[in-house]
Amino acid sequence: MATLKFSDGEEFDLSGPLRKEYRSDGWYVLGENRLIPVRDEQEADEYIYKLSQPSTLSDKQQLVEILSDYSVLQRNDLIIEKLKNLFMEKPEKIIQKLNEVVDSDPFDLTEFDSLIIQFKELLKTDVKFLDFEFYDETRMLSARSDKIAKEKIQDFNAAFEFREIERKCEKYNKIKSECHIEKSTFYNYKNYLLYFCLGTARHDKTIRNYLK
Repeated sequence: MATLKFSDGEEFDLSGPLRKEYRSDGWYVLGENRLIPVRDEQEADEYIYKLSQPSTLSDKQQLVEILSDYSVLQRNDLIIEKLKNLFMEKPEKIIQKLNEVVDSDPFDLTEFDSLIIQFKELLKTDVKFLDFEFYDETRMLSARSDKIAKEKIQDFNAAFEFREIERKCEKYNKIKSECHIEKSTFYNYKNYLLYFCLGTARHDKTIRNYLK
């Protein structure tokens, strides 16, 4: 891995000998496929000297020793966050895997839970369960009819409740039409992970209970 490129566009060339380099967020030691955040230029020089000396420690042991230094740990969260963003799966890939789990047999709850957590951490968003099975066109027409009936007898409280159901059904139908949804599926809509439940997937009930 000669070059490490993060999602914010910043790049580190890890090839070549150990050297120090200053970036907008501080000093780094890099080279020999290493990237180490340090406190200041003096500490960078110290690490380069230390790492250049013969050692009986394995690479893994050396890394543990470096990261155990408090001054490194103070800035290590930034590196961890960048690396997490670099290697974490893309939203589209996570959604694809979620939809594979939806119809899998048996239902892999561990995998499902892991994918949901990945998506939420990646986009810093939440998961919404949309019950299209309940708020369908049939219920919309029924609510509209009941609303009109209650208005005729001036039962406006009941009419208002049926109007709210009608509006929610209209909203769901609009989203369903915009997204061309024909079966139960996960969908990335305006930075939300949505589960469109149409009652067509094998594990709709399980997913309903998990997300609600």
